[in-house]
Amino acid sequence: LGRSHLPAELASVVWTEVEHQPIYSILESITGMAVTRADLAIRAQEADKHLASALHIKRGAALLVMERTSWFADGRCCDRTTFYIRPERYAFVLSGVFKSTSGR
Repeated sequence: LGRSHLPAELASVVWTEVEHQPIYSILESITGMAVTRADLAIRAQEADKHLASALHIKRGAALLVMERTSWFADGRCCDRTTFYIRPERYAFVLSGVFKSTSGR
């Protein structure tokens, strides 16, 4: 379950497209600007009555809440999304590419 705040330029998007194309690709194709940065935060939260009903879990059950804020190359915020996730359906995987400090 998620909630997104996106630029007004995306008002014309047919949202079934999002199921087949990443939101960053849609943002770039409509605005002409690449998404160059994103911050993610993940925390735990108890499900309130509304979240429990939407996610088919008990009220008070543990949820993961992932908040993402993304920016265009010019520094404008282009995406602020909150995802509510059942923890048994989520795996956190992080990969990194590191810049060499040896000068090679």
